[in-house]
Amino acid sequence: MAYAAHVAEHGKYTFYWPVPHPFFDQDGGRMVYFEGTHTDSFSGNPVITPRYNYNQIMYRMALDDTRLFLASRLRVTVLRATSPRMAQK
Repeated sequence: MAYAAHVAEHGKYTFYWPVPHPFFDQDGGRMVYFEGTHTDSFSGNPVITPRYNYNQIMYRMALDDTRLFLASRLRVTVLRATSPRMAQK
């Protein structure tokens, strides 16, 4: 199963082609960097961000930030561990 968290928002802009940069990772991979293309081209937004339209934006993200915790993953894990089929094994 795959899990995801919403980590960046750009209003009425498109942010596509996100790419991780492991070369810049810090603290054993707990601080990661990723970049993507920021544009109004596919969003329909009539206002263009000066000097940033169709540019690359890089973010630094701390993976130990509690806002990234996925509560649904915990529920799925608990349900699997307590299912009757798992108890038979």
